[in-house]
Amino acid sequence: MDVYIPLALSILLFSLLFSNKKPILTLLAFVPLLLFIGTRVGLGVDYDNYERIFNYQHYLDWQTYLIANIDSKFDPGFFLLLKISPDYNSLIFFSSLIYVLSVAFFFYKMLPSKSYFLAFVLWLFYPLFFESFVAIRNSLALSFFLLACCAKNDDQKILAVILVVVSTLFHMSGVFLMIPILIPQKYIQQYYSEIAVGALSLALIFLLLPFVFPSLLRNLFAMSQNFDNVYSEYLNDTNYGIGFYIFSFFRLCFMFYIYSLLKKGVIKGWLIWFAVVTILYYLLLMVQGVSIMYRFCIYLYFVTLIFKCYVIKLDKSTFAKVYLTLSIVYALYNFYGLTQGPFYEKYFHHYHSFIFN
Repeated sequence: MDVYIPLALSILLFSLLFSNKKPILTLLAFVPLLLFIGTRVGLGVDYDNYERIFNYQHYLDWQTYLIANIDSKFDPGFFLLLKISPDYNSLIFFSSLIYVLSVAFFFYKMLPSKSYFLAFVLWLFYPLFFESFVAIRNSLALSFFLLACCAKNDDQKILAVILVVVSTLFHMSGVFLMIPILIPQKYIQQYYSEIAVGALSLALIFLLLPFVFPSLLRNLFAMSQNFDNVYSEYLNDTNYGIGFYIFSFFRLCFMFYIYSLLKKGVIKGWLIWFAVVTILYYLLLMVQGVSIMYRFCIYLYFVTLIFKCYVIKLDKSTFAKVYLTLSIVYALYNFYGLTQGPFYEKYFHHYHSFIFN
């Protein structure tokens, strides 16, 4: 907290200079973040786990790695990065560099002008900011997914697919990211109404019959010993309090609001894909008892962030202001919860850098 809050506030102040999108300003804004993320020591709940992985796998040859991991967490791209990194600090920096450059490029390509301040508020003051990079394999998969989103937006379909395939080399969850990438833009534009209604129907089923979907997934995963052994821990039943249902009510309202924007033609063209992915994001947040869904929300959050920046620009109604205000309040509420939770010390207490400390 002693380092992060001043850092985040300084980036927000700097982003006020972004009256127009300029590459040099975008890169300058991300340099402090790269130094913060890329030179971290002990930051995040997964730091020690990845250090143990590095100390073990860095010295393996490819044959030994294949034999040991072909039936579990087989991530050849990540193993290659482990092998070429001379030490753990180098691994942290190289992976952080890929992550930060991908986010910077994604922001530069996708954000509307004068939206950097809002984007940084929604990103820097939401717990997903930390979770998007502390799990190194996921952060690398996320990086290539963001580049794939840019390629899809530029109608470079083959490149987008290749980038998602590359993401699977760092974490197998990248396979599921192929679904939103492969859905043709024309198909989404033609059937967005059916997609939105289907998502809303599923959301109601998830809330009214919360144990149906987790049970279905457990049965499917049980058919694959590999998947069941690796990810069964993410399918344990979780108790949800009244707060979950309150937030789910707002998510349903958000989904209806986005659907209304689509129906009225406020959201059109390439932005329809962002709207549909945002609806999917809210849908995944309403799945109980499947904590792995939250991981996919980490991947999709950047898309929803861009969408919100366009909503406030395109929709001048009161609903847009309410939607954005509630989104910011929700982000800040969750950020506050992180500072008060059990992982406070791992994220905010006495930040250390292998360069500056």
